Amino acid sequence: MFDPLVAGPVRTDQNQSRTGRFQLTENLDSAFVDLRGNATDPNFLNTVQLAIGMSPPSSPNTYHHKDGRGLFWLGPDQWLVVMPYTQLQQSLSDLNAARQDTIMAFTDVSGGYTLLVAQGEQVDAFVRSGTGYDVAQLKTGVCTQTLLANAQVTMWKPSTTEYRFLVRRSYANYLYRWLMAANTSLVENTND
Repeated sequence: MFDPLVAGPVRTDQNQSRTGRFQLTENLDSAFVDLRGNATDPNFLNTVQLAIGMSPPSSPNTYHHKDGRGLFWLGPDQWLVVMPYTQLQQSLSDLNAARQDTIMAFTDVSGGYTLLVAQGEQVDAFVRSGTGYDVAQLKTGVCTQTLLANAQVTMWKPSTTEYRFLVRRSYANYLYRWLMAANTSLVENTND
């Protein structure tokens, strides 16, 4: 089984950088489960509520968050569960036990993604420069699937000074380096 706590895809000494106007970190303690089902089926909704502790959001580009877990709308019949890696096996067992006759599918996709976290007062400027999405739309409970520096991400903003980017592992190092270059260039420009 894949263990993200051993090493993430971002190639840095400490998987974090505190240089520049914001801090950028790779969160190695996250697990991701792709969840599919019928959002109008009460059995499906009850199963997810029992196993994950919250119902799937029904509105596009929204997410629910509770007890360190997030449940993100990816499509009309698809959601992504984000949780601490230490909760993964129990959550999969809970989903399996609760589903009974419910038509649904869930897959551990932790090996295919990583989570980058950018925190700081100036992080908005960097994100705006790398995407066509209007980041002013990102409020608590809102997420988007978009391009950031030409890398596909699921992006959300848990606070006014923090962004989270779910990115495929194959693009994680590229996106990390792009964010660090943008961060460094702002520091150089403000020091001129």
